[in-house]
Amino acid sequence: MWMSLEERARITICKCKVKNECRFRIYCAKLKDEETWKIKSLELKHICSHQIHNSKLSSQYLAERYLEDWRDDPCMRLSAFRNRARREIGVEINYYIAYYSRDKAMKMIYGDAKAEYSRVWDYAATIIKYNPGSTAKVKIAGIDTPKPVFHRLYICLQACKEGFVAGCRSIPGVDGAHLRGPYPGILLTAAGKDGNQNIFPVAWAIVETENSETWTWFLSLLKEDLRSVASSVTWVHEKEDPTYMSDRQKAKLYSFCYVVG
Repeated sequence: MWMSLEERARITICKCKVKNECRFRIYCAKLKDEETWKIKSLELKHICSHQIHNSKLSSQYLAERYLEDWRDDPCMRLSAFRNRARREIGVEINYYIAYYSRDKAMKMIYGDAKAEYSRVWDYAATIIKYNPGSTAKVKIAGIDTPKPVFHRLYICLQACKEGFVAGCRSIPGVDGAHLRGPYPGILLTAAGKDGNQNIFPVAWAIVETENSETWTWFLSLLKEDLRSVASSVTWVHEKEDPTYMSDRQKAKLYSFCYVVG
């Protein structure tokens, strides 16, 4: 089978800016009928000055080399990471290489968010299977299409329901917060307070936006869960500055009036 020179051999030469002066060179060739490469000749001595730029340095290599460092300090600034790589490797890396290196390292440590969202059904089914009595609701748009879109997820563990009724004041408080990252959304939470003034989580949900519809959906499910373990629960709304009320706060009040009555 005919093979081109590029397929049969590889030549690595010095990439310094001064041409035809440095003799650094490695020549290797692929052995016939094998997947083995053999070094034919090499000259490892450089006569040029040290180069701080290397086009062969990839973000994948940096992610694997500094994986444990990112695990210990996931909030390390990219400028500090670039300075560390320059000291230890002797190569100047640009901002984008450092950014993609951190992104790949985070995926190795915490997993890929896109892949995790594709398994949201498995997550809900596992909660129901291994936590009897728990509630896990998933809402997907376009479920019959090749690429369905995740909208909402509601979780309320049976242990949280029973713990709230047994050791907390019967006044659950609710709030919402924005999620950051490649897949933004709104985190809705319900929590109580125990006898030591500690916060006790009751239920939480991920929704696409914060409005009266999503709050009504969340509070309706929460009301059902708490009603299943307690005959009486008091609902209160944590007011903000009385001189100001945002649209989101109005949506929350409307939802309270609709669900609680």
